[in-house]
Amino acid sequence: MDTEFYDPPLNDRLTMFFSLPPLRIARLLFELRPERSLHLPLEQRGNVLRGAFGTTFRSAVCDAACPGPLTCTRRESCAFARLFEPRCDDGIQPGAKEAPRPFVFRPPQSKDANFGPDRPLLFELRLFGEAIADAELFIRSFRLLAYTGLADCCVRLESVETLDWMCASQGSLFREGRMTDFAPVALGLEVPFGSFQSSLSTVAVDFLTPTLLVERNRNLVVPTLTGLINGVRRRISMLCDLYERTAWEADAGAISSAAKLATTVDWQSHSKTPYRRTSTRTGQQMPMDGFLGTVVFDGVDPRLWPLLLMGQEVHAGSHTVWGHGWFRARLG
Repeated sequence: MDTEFYDPPLNDRLTMFFSLPPLRIARLLFELRPERSLHLPLEQRGNVLRGAFGTTFRSAVCDAACPGPLTCTRRESCAFARLFEPRCDDGIQPGAKEAPRPFVFRPPQSKDANFGPDRPLLFELRLFGEAIADAELFIRSFRLLAYTGLADCCVRLESVETLDWMCASQGSLFREGRMTDFAPVALGLEVPFGSFQSSLSTVAVDFLTPTLLVERNRNLVVPTLTGLINGVRRRISMLCDLYERTAWEADAGAISSAAKLATTVDWQSHSKTPYRRTSTRTGQQMPMDGFLGTVVFDGVDPRLWPLLLMGQEVHAGSHTVWGHGWFRARLG
């Protein structure tokens, strides 16, 4: 599938490998104010937010006697099963082991681990596709943290803002203790998709949160453009299939072949604190591994640039609901 979408300054047209993804994204900025001092190291924030939310969300929308989303008889109408344990039906993505969740937490990246009454905790929650309509359920769950607590500290939900791509507020969904009449702004991917660099060759990618990439069924030791690009393509494709009910037109073979032409010319890995999370549902401990640092690729096909920019907005790799797989691409 070849799609032409951009006219460069010269009169020739460039053939692209993919169309504009039919994916909507809502960016919600939450402000939580702890009642006392709250210590949250950087590497634990995503897990703490996701864990606390999962507990309150289930208590708010699920029957306490439910045996679990995998065997629930009301699974098709249950918000918890739909958002936390989505099914990955055969044919949606060959080789996929599980379906991506339709939300991502972006915890604050400041090094200061101390929050409190005078320093609220600000984080972004991103909702994809059909999950945007469930925004009120997410807000209601975070209101419950005033009673259940975040890392054993009661926190009060101060506000929830819906943002545009420039991080400007387009209205308050929650303020002064109540929901408002505003609805989340659903953003399309036209802005990152339409950005193009005709002379692109060298690209630097900064991994802001641990990013675990797989290539040929193996976890990568050094990031490759193929691993990153294919991870982004698969994720966008599945999000469109599952939460927009619309297939995204993208030539997987052409995208992968183009990415293979690039070479890794520099990799500066940042040290990280080893961290394992314990599942409240199964009790299992899981390592939260992934790349942190900056990689530089040379020989990058300019037609892949929009895919990298879109990947910045949806994340890539494993554990994305915890905020992992957050990266930024820039000209090297």
